Formats: sequence, C-alpha cells, structure tokens
Amino acid sequence: MKKVLAFLTALTAIFCTACDNKQDSISENPPAEDITAATSAADISENTENPEVSDGNTVNSQPDTELKHYTINDFKEIEVKLNAQKTAPPVDFKEYDLSGIEFEAKKSPCTLHENVKIENICPDAELNANSFKKEFDEYCQQFLENYAPIIESENKPKIRFTAFDGENLYYLGDYDIACPKVSHNFEIFRYNPETGENVSIYEYSDGTEGVAIADMVYNNGLFLFTLESDGLKTQKFDEETGEFVDAADSFAGQVSVGSIDDPIYRANSYKKYINLNMKLSDTNDYEVELVRENGKITAKSDSYTLETGIPLCKKILSDENRLILLQSDNYYSVLHTFDFEKMEKYTTDLSSPMDNVNAYPIGKNVLIYYDYKQRYMYFIPELGAGFNLYEESSPTEPLTSSTMYVDNYFCVDQSLLGISDNELAVLNFETLEPGFYLFWNGFFDGTPYERIASEYAESNTNPLKKLYIFETD
Repeated sequence: MKKVLAFLTALTAIFCTACDNKQDSISENPPAEDITAATSAADISENTENPEVSDGNTVNSQPDTELKHYTINDFKEIEVKLNAQKTAPPVDFKEYDLSGIEFEAKKSPCTLHENVKIENICPDAELNANSFKKEFDEYCQQFLENYAPIIESENKPKIRFTAFDGENLYYLGDYDIACPKVSHNFEIFRYNPETGENVSIYEYSDGTEGVAIADMVYNNGLFLFTLESDGLKTQKFDEETGEFVDAADSFAGQVSVGSIDDPIYRANSYKKYINLNMKLSDTNDYEVELVRENGKITAKSDSYTLETGIPLCKKILSDENRLILLQSDNYYSVLHTFDFEKMEKYTTDLSSPMDNVNAYPIGKNVLIYYDYKQRYMYFIPELGAGFNLYEESSPTEPLTSSTMYVDNYFCVDQSLLGISDNELAVLNFETLEPGFYLFWNGFFDGTPYERIASEYAESNTNPLKKLYIFETD
C-alpha cells in the first residue's frame, strides 16, 4: 500500500511539472470516458495527451495579509481528462458476503381490509379515472380488483436507505409494497461486519398513517428525515428507548428539500422521490461558505475569498490547500479543484448522458457517484484517474446496476453508500421491482398497469449481496 501511495505522489509531481512546462493553450473538454474497466495491475495509466493549460491565466502574487482575495484568473487552469483505470483503487478495502442473511416476509398493515385506501395505493386515481373516461367509483372498484394480488401479498423488504458510523452499517428495509409514495411498514437494521451480527433496531408499522422518508444519515447518531405536510421533519434514534425522537435543531440551516422528483421510469426509486440539500458538518472540513454574487459563486472562509467564476455549484471538499466544487445537472457535470499551493485549477468533465452525478469526500480524494447507472468511482482530481470500486478476484459483478424488464418485473442490481470520516461503506443488493410501480400512471407497451398488477407475485428474495468497506488516509 505504501508503495502505491509513493508511486501516486511521484506521479503527481511529474504530472504537475509537465503542466508547468507546457505552453499555454485552450481546448474543449472531451466527453467523459465510460468507466467500466476491469481490475488488473496496480499502475495508474496516463492520458495519451498531456493536460492542456488555458492561456491568459497568470499567477498574481498576493500581499501577505490575513484575508486573501482570489479570482478565477489568479489560477492556471488545467483541463484534466477523465482517465479510466484498469486497476483496483489505491485504497484498502474489505469485502463481506451478506447473501446468507435471511429476512421474514411480512404483510404491511395498510393492506388489511379495514385499512385499504385508494388515496394511498393510487394517489392519482381521480386523474386516471378522467383519463380513462370512467366514473371515479367505477375506476376505484376496478383498480382494487386488479390490485388484489398486491394487497394480499407478503413480501421480504426492499432496501431504501443506508448509513454508516465507521463500524456498523444501518439499512432501511421497506415492507409496504402496495403504496407507491409512503411507507406504512419499514424496519431499520444494524449490521456489524466484523461480528456478523444483524439486528433490527427499529420498526414502524401503522395501517393508516404512512411516512414519506427522505433520507437516513449517521452524524454523531442515526437520523431519519421525513417529509411532512408542514415541511421536513428531523428525528434522532434514541439508543435507550429504541425510538426516534424530535431533533429539529440538529441540522439547522444544513438540510433543506431540494426537489421532489417524478419517480416514473426510475427503477427502485419510486419512494425515494425527495431530494435533499445536505450540508452536514464535518470537523475535518475547512469551513467554507458558498455565496452567489452577480450570478457567480464566491467561496468565503476565514483566510480567503475566491471568485470562482462558476454560476452554480456545491462544495465537495475543502482544506487549507484545496477547494473542490461540483457543478452538476442532468446534462453537464464538471469537477473544479482549486489548489492554493500551486495556484492551479484542475477541471474534469464527468458528464454522462442522462445521468445525475454526485460527489463525496473520501480522504484527500473524491468518490464520484452516477445516480442512474449506480456507478461508484474513486477519483484523484489532479491526475484525472478514476477507479471502479471493485476488485478483480471478487466473484460478484462490479458495483454497477443492470436493469432488465422481464415478465413485468425489473431486476435491479443496486448499490447504496454510507460515509464516515475516512471510511466508505457500499452495500450491494438485488431486488425485483414490479412494473406497476414504474408505470402505474398509465400504459406500458399497450398494457394497462391494472393487468401488470394482477400478475404480481410475492417477493421471496433476500436482497443483500455484498458489503464493501474502504479505508483511506
């Protein structure tokens, strides 16, 4: 491991020296390469072309004052192409087989005869009745008749959320198959990879009142975020009572509802339709505030201000020497790394067609996450080196998703992550998602969702497959 890190350090020095000696020029960002490489040797392959340096960006000396002011023009801008590696990531990690963990199949209380409500299982019933030119009561009766196999079923849990405290993995399993937007029955489990202990620490079960779960995180305690009629609700798990208690002030100004997505056409995410803006505090993070001024983002800290020239972005990592920002939407995703020691700015295009890109700090580098493709990549910004998070000897497939429509079901290989300090946990699991969840508002290939629902079979699949825990410096 020390040899790998020493090699990385040496390669970084060579890379930066080459950039300084190269004549300044400007080039367009190429499209991001597809990161699907298999693991082989422990070398980092370089780009066939050297990174290009933009002209007109000279380093301006700053006066030795307490608060320094930088603009984008103070940095030598270096375009670093995404460079897919055919090796294992240069981090230590362990793999745990979770396929032997068994789960009990359960019937959600909302499917009991006395609790069945059309507004829970088909929130758009009135709209659909109008679309099909049917009376509302007639439509509801037909819907319930065709929906009967789902209402009567018992199912093993669907994995919705994960969290990690550095030692234990927490994951939320949902038993409510009938309701597309809220859950009336879910369980939170805690798994210790060293002991193999897997225990249920909390269960929610209510036949009438459902919960719209937004997220679950660990930050000096396990927190659950739910969307209520009056806004976002924050609760913390009490270890002594085994219950979640109100913790409204725990993340004041740090968490807000970003958007509510349409779940249609997104496998395994029909209930994860709430996107949160998460700004969780990190004691190891250098405090930086992003402020939008004159249509551009300015980064402010106790020691500097930086006019980034970026219209919209979010902070990924900050310390005394670097600031890493992600500019991302559905069509364009770029990672910007400002190096205050070298006065260089590394820019990498991470765009992937019709995919959302997110990033998380992991040690001194970054974890890149492609939402739709469920791809995780360990990324070194100054080198542009991207590593898939799997090892060659693993009998499992890489941590990517494969979605296939077969017999009215989507077979989905999924992954969810949890981060704690310099450790990263990735849970790999498999589940079957019935087609009616994805097309419950209308037709798919001419097949009404009522018929798709009528062909539903109970899920007896134990979802867990693998757990990967990565450690960095």
